Amino acid sequence: MQAKIKKQVRQALLRGPADSVTIKRDDSIVVKRGYFYRHTQTVEGFAMRCQAALKDAGIETHIEKKSDHWNVWPRDSWFEATLRLASWGVA
Repeated sequence: MQAKIKKQVRQALLRGPADSVTIKRDDSIVVKRGYFYRHTQTVEGFAMRCQAALKDAGIETHIEKKSDHWNVWPRDSWFEATLRLASWGVA
């Protein structure tokens, strides 16, 4: 993935739904958001918000994986979504 696209991806997600963004060597985008209470939020909704934030930035993606890492208090809980670019022609 080009450095310019990585920067756009990171900016779009951190401005919106994400607490952290990691772009792996295989170009998968791992997005995390911590929570204390879910308040009707779901991991599906989180993944869709991530995808929408990137679409608003002109970057088409598809959801590869999503998971809810729930832990009993006082440990942290978080949503995690793995996205991948839909095409390499993204500018």
